[in-house]
Parts: sequence; structure tokens; C-alpha cells
Amino acid sequence: MATEGGATIIKYLIFFFNFIFWISGCVMLGVGIYAEVANVEYLNILADGNKLGSAAILLIIVGSIVMVVGFLGCVGAMQESYVMIMTYAVALTFLMCLEIAACVVGYVKKGDVKEMVGSNIKKGFHSYGQGNADVDNAVNLLQIHLECCGLETNQTEVNANENALENANENSNVAGSVGAQFWLRQDEGVIPESCCTSDNEEICGQDGHVVDPTEVHQTGCIRALETFIVDNLYIIGAIGAATAVLQLLGIILACILASSIKKNKYESV
Repeated sequence: MATEGGATIIKYLIFFFNFIFWISGCVMLGVGIYAEVANVEYLNILADGNKLGSAAILLIIVGSIVMVVGFLGCVGAMQESYVMIMTYAVALTFLMCLEIAACVVGYVKKGDVKEMVGSNIKKGFHSYGQGNADVDNAVNLLQIHLECCGLETNQTEVNANENALENANENSNVAGSVGAQFWLRQDEGVIPESCCTSDNEEICGQDGHVVDPTEVHQTGCIRALETFIVDNLYIIGAIGAATAVLQLLGIILACILASSIKKNKYESV
């Protein structure tokens, strides 16, 4: 026996909700596959890049689960299948709990993320120009995309970073940003073109180096990358919270529909 009245409205609401949910799963799966195949360049800077790279695998898994759950919701609602609707409600509850746990862990561990990024980016920058093309490309892309230069932003950060002072030489007091000073303290003693704020070839582009150390980005890349990651964690957390609210609504509607289906089944006997 088909549902009637309010139950019919709920059925189509669940279908629409899960169609959107299924599409979001497809998007997550696609983004995860792209990230895994493309091998995001920034990861080449980090000694623990494989740990961050596993996020792509996690995204693929979660996206696949979301697609299956969304499919159950759509088909179960249209077929008015009590078993499929209840399976969907249980799966959605489990998924919501996982998402909440992930958001909480991400928020609690954000300090660890910053520490890991800060520690490993130093290793990558100090390996620049030593024959590893992947690291060199990653450093250049990072400085271009995040508009940063070197490791530190100010002298306080330099003093706190003992590794950055190991190769100090007569160029350490050169004019320009702290980022420019970082590069001039290294063995090569040159500033990568990716630090430059200008397209003027008289300033940048000569053998891939910056000629004028004052024409470089002022923000250090440790701070820039930490800010980038933390900002995205907040965005992911906000999206996760909104998704959890929608999923809770979906669970409630699914339980109401399942109850209506079960009631109509007994009445038709």
C-alpha cells in the first residue's frame, strides 16, 4: 500500500535529500581520485607527505560510502522499502557519528598539524637546489601560490629557528625581507625567482633568480602554509557541522517514513 498525505511528502523529501547526498559523494570520490593521481605538488616538500597523501585515500573511501548510503535512501524511499529505509537510517547515523568524531579530532589536533608542517617544511626548504627536482618545484609552487618567501616572516621567528642560522654568512644582513635573507644565507646565496613580487625581468628572471632582494614577498612560508591549512580545517569543520545537521534531519525523516510504511503494511493485511 502506497504512503499517503504527509508520508508522501516525506518520501520525496528523502529522495531529493539523498539525490543531493549521492552527488556530494560523487564529488568527494572525484576529488579524492584527482588528488591521488595528481599527487599534489606541495606534498613533495614534506618529509611526512605520505601521511597527508593518505587523506586522498580517505576521501575516496568516504565518498564511496556516501554514494552507497545516498543510493539506499533514494531507492528505499521510492520503492517504499522498510528494510532499505531502516538500513539507510542506521548507515547514516554511523556516518554522522564518524564525521562528528573526525571534526572533533581535527579541531583538537590542529596544533599538531601546524607543528608537523612547520617542522617538515624546514627540511624541504633546506633541500632546495640540491638536485631533487620534485622538492625544488614544490618549493617554487608554494612560494608563488601562497605569495611567501623563505621560511620566516620576522626576526623573532628567525631567532627561534636554529636551523635557519646554521648557514649564515656575510649576506645575512642584506636589505629586503627576512625571507630574502633566508635564501641568501644558504649555500647557493641566491633568491629563487618564485619569491618575486614583480614581473619585471630586470628584477626577476635572470637565471631564475631575484636581482633586487627588496622585491620579494614579505610573509614567510611556514606562517603562510600554516594559515592556509588551519583556515581550510575551519572550512571543513563548518561544512562537516552543516552536513551533520542535514544528516540528522534525514535520519528523523527516514524513521518517520519507515514507521508509516510499516503501519500501512499492517493495515493492508
